[in-house]
Amino acid sequence: MLGVGNEINDLSTSLYSAVLDGEPLQPILAAITQACGGVSAMTQVVHGPAPGTPAHGRSLLVETVNLDPALTTQYETRWAAHDPWLQAILTQPSGQLVEFDRLVAPRDLLRSPIWDELKPEALHCVGTMYRGPGEVTAFGFHRTRRQGPFTRDHVARAAHLAPHIRRALGGLLRLRRAGLPEAPRGGHLADSLAEVALPLATLDRRGRVTFANPAFEALRAAEPALAVAAGGILHLAHPGAAARLAAALAAGEGADIALPRPAGPPLRLVLAPSRGRGTLLQVIVPPRVETPAAILARRHGLTAAEAALLGAVLAGRGLRDHAAARGVSIHTVRAQMKSVLAKVGVRRQAELFLAAQRASA
Repeated sequence: MLGVGNEINDLSTSLYSAVLDGEPLQPILAAITQACGGVSAMTQVVHGPAPGTPAHGRSLLVETVNLDPALTTQYETRWAAHDPWLQAILTQPSGQLVEFDRLVAPRDLLRSPIWDELKPEALHCVGTMYRGPGEVTAFGFHRTRRQGPFTRDHVARAAHLAPHIRRALGGLLRLRRAGLPEAPRGGHLADSLAEVALPLATLDRRGRVTFANPAFEALRAAEPALAVAAGGILHLAHPGAAARLAAALAAGEGADIALPRPAGPPLRLVLAPSRGRGTLLQVIVPPRVETPAAILARRHGLTAAEAALLGAVLAGRGLRDHAAARGVSIHTVRAQMKSVLAKVGVRRQAELFLAAQRASA
């Protein structure tokens, strides 16, 4: 059996290195395709709904292996919505690797209009689709009729590499959006990363920060969940996240770690190991979602006490309950409510709900 060994681990590391060093992904994807038993492959990141759906979004990134570019364009613009493989994977859980022969019998594929029109070489496929907020990543490896179906070893290799392909494509997109040039100028990685708005750092296997760009330093100074301890070691306040970070760094593996924090949704720490450069750490900060109460408080200049009262009322709590929770008298709370109504420009508490709906629309 071929199994998942050093060759596959080296390929996943090469993916991350290509992203970090600004090198093309296509040669690495070609090697991965061959290692997984495929003769061709297609990877795609789409902004918005999944490919093949009625509201098919805009392609952000497309990489192919041994596929005619004209055929790929024709497929995306005309035939994706009629692809039996694509329609089948839309019914599967996000991120689940699929052997398409189990979903669409090859004889049925041969009878489909897309096969009759395009006459592609591919008859067997393994692949997956990751559905994220506002973004879909999909890829598949193909084999011809003469080659026959994928073996168990090929499927095992594809399953091992799938999350690495997704992280590499996602990392490349984030770096491009944040302003990283296609390739680090003059080979000086630190100079390029310093210009990127995304918080980035490089770590050695012990977790020592060997480089941090200004965006990372600013986040570290403001975020209690992140710290740099003695010796420059990155410290995570959450024990579980710290253990996952240490294990990934020691093994030289990629990882996607959720870091809980005292206020707000968790940070995402995405690790991308690279030969000779340590591990690139990307910190993804979820956008803050303002509540209707916070929007009204900001717009109308409410005091902290008035904003807290408005939030309580909009959450369905009564004035007496709020007074007890805050340790103040009901008379104080009623005076605060009178001020809130005047500042927001309404006469009754019930009208605050309408104001909140308008504010968040």
